Amino acid sequence: MGDLRIPETAESAPPDAVTRYRFAPVRNRNFSLLWGDLLLSNTGTWMQTVAQGWLVITLTNSPGWLGAAALARSLPYLVLPPFGGVLADRIDRIHLPTRPTPRIGVTIEVPA
Repeated sequence: MGDLRIPETAESAPPDAVTRYRFAPVRNRNFSLLWGDLLLSNTGTWMQTVAQGWLVITLTNSPGWLGAAALARSLPYLVLPPFGGVLADRIDRIHLPTRPTPRIGVTIEVPA
């Protein structure tokens, strides 16, 4: 593999060296999988958010109810983090990343 040192300026380096340096992380399989998964996950989350807002505005034709639905969706992100921090301090850190995953799936499927 070639030398991936950062060039002093983009003008002083050959174009292929700049491109090789810029896209070096994408060559790592795990990094590419992570970003691909994040892209799909975030796309699905935003599709759900837009669809729920569209449903509320279609059924009620009221901006107030649309705001209430947005508040209800974001309220857990505002209220629960302090409790999550306390819980994270008390749970074994090795198992911490694996416990919320099934719960996230359940919270997505229950409203549907």
